[in-house]
Amino acid sequence: MSTKLTNNESINFQTKLDADNVSWGLVDKIDTKKQTMRVLIPDTPHGKPTTADVSIGNPVTNYGAGFRLMPLSGGRTAAYIYEDTGGKYYHIGYVNDKIGEITDDITGEAQEIASNVLIRNLEEGETQMTGLYGNEVFLAIDGSVLLKSQFGSYLKLDNYMSRLDGNFSNLKYELDGVRLRMGNVIRPTREDTTEDQYMVYGLNDIIKGADTLEDEEEWTPLKEFTVQVGTLQDSENNYVDYEDPFLSPTVGTFSMSDTYVRENGRGLFSAGQAVTCYLRMASGGGFMVTEDGSFHIMDYTNWSSIKFPSGGNPEIPPERSLRLRNSIVSVATSSDTEAAYETEILMSHESGAQIEIREGYIELTEATGRTLTMNNYGCDINVPDAAVTITAKDIMLLTDGGSVSIGGFPTDGVVKATHASMMFDQHIHAGPSGPPVPAFHWTPLIQIPNSPLVAQSFKVG
Repeated sequence: MSTKLTNNESINFQTKLDADNVSWGLVDKIDTKKQTMRVLIPDTPHGKPTTADVSIGNPVTNYGAGFRLMPLSGGRTAAYIYEDTGGKYYHIGYVNDKIGEITDDITGEAQEIASNVLIRNLEEGETQMTGLYGNEVFLAIDGSVLLKSQFGSYLKLDNYMSRLDGNFSNLKYELDGVRLRMGNVIRPTREDTTEDQYMVYGLNDIIKGADTLEDEEEWTPLKEFTVQVGTLQDSENNYVDYEDPFLSPTVGTFSMSDTYVRENGRGLFSAGQAVTCYLRMASGGGFMVTEDGSFHIMDYTNWSSIKFPSGGNPEIPPERSLRLRNSIVSVATSSDTEAAYETEILMSHESGAQIEIREGYIELTEATGRTLTMNNYGCDINVPDAAVTITAKDIMLLTDGGSVSIGGFPTDGVVKATHASMMFDQHIHAGPSGPPVPAFHWTPLIQIPNSPLVAQSFKVG
């Protein structure tokens, strides 16, 4: 059946007419406080038009769970109603005699039962779905949409402001090849799974999953803002270890956090410092900022970097460094206040080998700690338990006075070719086999008892 409206619109209704006590009518007026509607019934079992005040069809329990739809009045909405033997009308399927006890009014003062969920006042045309545990979907009169969870987290699409408004602790979006994370750091704690877990600082600032904390272990939450563009999906378990450059996002990753945590749940550190800001492009270029404020221009392909510390921490000496894989060249200011020279140039390798240059000071150190030092006092070769080998066509020991010592004690003379030649040319013998004149002799070897602390020595003078 159909009925004509004043605005030349029509509403079509379909109903089973096999029950004489079921009829339909137009909603004429809404009472939002009492949650009732006045229905104009054009055709009744009695054969004459009538009106009836009917409870709005709200499938809502006394606990607040259910679905609520507030109809429009003025001949734009119709309702199917049921008339009982006493002549009382009901909206079929959705009637709650105590709806007024658990429904808030427009003033917000009608809610009195603390154990019940507060159901917001509805204006004409608004729709609300509420759950037993306080979760809610609300379609507002201004065209906005609200999603709310039990503990107050919500997401609102504001119609007039064209704004997405939200309040929640964690966010993870999986878009078309783009992953967006905000809030708490949540990662899989077991490899080859998607079992996400909160990542925290545990004992001794060790990054771990919250499910691995010891009893009564103190912990600190980790926060992040991370965007991954060009993410890949594993066809079996949707888990990808982004530590592998071939499986890294095909465009790049950017993250700001307490400490950057990889997809596999492991933290990222540089020279013992946690990485707090991280950018890596698919080409291998990017940068890192560590917790000490240092800025690193990165070549992730070769894991090389140029380091620029912020200098904001007075306990950290200023430094500029270039890292190429395992080798580092740095220019820094020494943190040792008693050092003779403040600025140093350091070329080092992760094996422990290094070259240190300071003002008037050079020291070469190999992996086991043996050194070659040149400073204002001379040159020192310190290679305990090792041999010094000199291989050359000619070996010249040129001294400006002094002596050449071999062994544990210094000597009082040196061997000089010109001096020996002069003595050979100028000496004479007193007779065919007599001593030379003037008298000249070689100093014999100095005899020193064998000792683990004193080496044998001799001098040539």
